Amino acid sequence: ICHVADVAKKTYYNYFDNKEALYADVIQEGMTEQVGDIFNRAEERFTRFSDRVHFVMDKQIELRKGYVAMDRNFFRAGIMEIGRNPRRVKEMYGFFDAYFERWLRDGQETGEITRDYDAVFMSRFCTAGMFDINQYWINDPSYPHLQRYKELAIFLTDMTAEY
Repeated sequence: ICHVADVAKKTYYNYFDNKEALYADVIQEGMTEQVGDIFNRAEERFTRFSDRVHFVMDKQIELRKGYVAMDRNFFRAGIMEIGRNPRRVKEMYGFFDAYFERWLRDGQETGEITRDYDAVFMSRFCTAGMFDINQYWINDPSYPHLQRYKELAIFLTDMTAEY
């Protein structure tokens, strides 16, 4: 890494304890930026929870289609490193929770989402679903994660709908 980046090892180790720590930073920053952009676009384009969730999951599928085995291993190493740090886990989960919670509350205001559910709990449920798909995928390359994103979108919108 140092050779390719033309950085002295001492400089590298001033910032990172190991390569997994670098992966974690890249993944966390990338997820916040790239996925944050997807969530922002969903929020700008759609007002309904169901439309936003389907848009986000469709975009996740598009992103994942471009991944190869090396990306999955890189992703796995970074996520495992993030998982060792409770502060980082809370930052990542909190980022997604905030979007879902806002969307759920918006949906409750418009009557699209049932008021029978607590928006904070449900936002964490939505986030956990996305992260569970990622966890299965990074540990099993044959796991049908693209299909699971589609199923999660359908499940979340059906489960929270006001009937």
